[in-house]
Amino acid sequence: MRHLSIKVKTILYFVGFFTLLTIFNQAILWSLSSQVVFNQSEDEIKEVVSDVTENLTMTTNGPVYLDDDEQEPFIFYVEDVIFVFYQNNTLTYGALPDDEINLLNLNIGNTQTIEIASNNYIIFDTYINENTTMRAIKNISNVDNSVRSILIIAAILSPLIISLTGIGGYLILKRSFKPIEDVIETTNHIKINQDYHLRIPLRASKDELYHMTLGINEMLQATEDVLNREKQFTSNVSHELRTPLSVLRAQLEYLNEKLTQTTYQDDMQPILKQMQYLEDMVKTILMLTKLNEQKVFQVETVEIYPLLEDLIETLQEDYKEKQIQVNIEGNKDITFQGDTMLILSLLTNVISNAIKYNKENGQVNVSLNQINHQLHIIIKDTGYGISEEDLKHIEEPFYRSDAVRTQHELSLGVGMTIVSNIIKYYQGQLNITSELNVGTTVTIIL
Repeated sequence: MRHLSIKVKTILYFVGFFTLLTIFNQAILWSLSSQVVFNQSEDEIKEVVSDVTENLTMTTNGPVYLDDDEQEPFIFYVEDVIFVFYQNNTLTYGALPDDEINLLNLNIGNTQTIEIASNNYIIFDTYINENTTMRAIKNISNVDNSVRSILIIAAILSPLIISLTGIGGYLILKRSFKPIEDVIETTNHIKINQDYHLRIPLRASKDELYHMTLGINEMLQATEDVLNREKQFTSNVSHELRTPLSVLRAQLEYLNEKLTQTTYQDDMQPILKQMQYLEDMVKTILMLTKLNEQKVFQVETVEIYPLLEDLIETLQEDYKEKQIQVNIEGNKDITFQGDTMLILSLLTNVISNAIKYNKENGQVNVSLNQINHQLHIIIKDTGYGISEEDLKHIEEPFYRSDAVRTQHELSLGVGMTIVSNIIKYYQGQLNITSELNVGTTVTIIL
């Protein structure tokens, strides 16, 4: 239950409560149905008796109607009520529907019931004179059975009614929760794609959800403004730094060539290395800014296999020093429509990481395939692996674990950020699995 949505929980609670209420109502109606039938029949039989006895008189020949000194024959069956007469507690006039009714003692002014076989009778006794008692008898089986049949039909229809109620409630809640679903869908899209210009659709009716959505949109606008200012500032600073860094590097290299003593040249190397580090950082920031701003890169036919061969040859100093074996396998004729420099940067960052964080005498296997018109590149290494905690932050810019900081002080920590952004630019997929001290597998789909 805890993982269900509020909408589903509300429907389940509502249907459950409605089901219990229906069962309770059916039980109450079933238990009271006989009493209701009895009360209604009692009123009816008393009313008929009252009408019949109004002009009734007893003669030596039996009961007759007397109206304005005119006698009319007595009717022993009126509105489903049978009448019999007792004189001195002996049945004298009329016929009983069942002889067992005669076993009931006379009970003047009160109603009695008796069940004989499948028939239920209600009986009412009243005095006609001091020697004569009239008994009214009515068969209430049909009425009782009709009520019970209605209750049975209602019980049979209850599941259908409950189901229709649940479906109707779900549709109503679905419509009511649509604005909340829009909020969830939009915020998830923003979180995954970092598309901060997206806004949640506003409702026509200005209710509580309208004001909540308006507040979230205003917050998103403020967030987008801050991010745009930050991107603009980063881009401006990076552009401003490129020129002086290039001049400084050129001057330092020139000075290094002029130095004659080996000691001075050795002292110059850390400075040149730090200068290279600063230039790489500026280039990386500019690339990230360009990717984040979704600027259009050139489109050309990129031959992936030769590009991989050239890249691995360029990196051979890194992996030969550690005696790492790098293998390429797959279709050599695969091409991709994109920007060569972007694809090269993507592959360089992943493969260089596989080499950099590999063990001595390790392996890096690069697999290249095309499945359903999509480019699949799998880079698998036998390195130190990535912890589960570090794997959560691997796409964050400038994030480096303590192990990386120890091994590579000049690592920028933006390689996988660039990889992730390039893949997002081409609307591809990135999947990374890793096990400590076993290795890492990076799957790229473009």
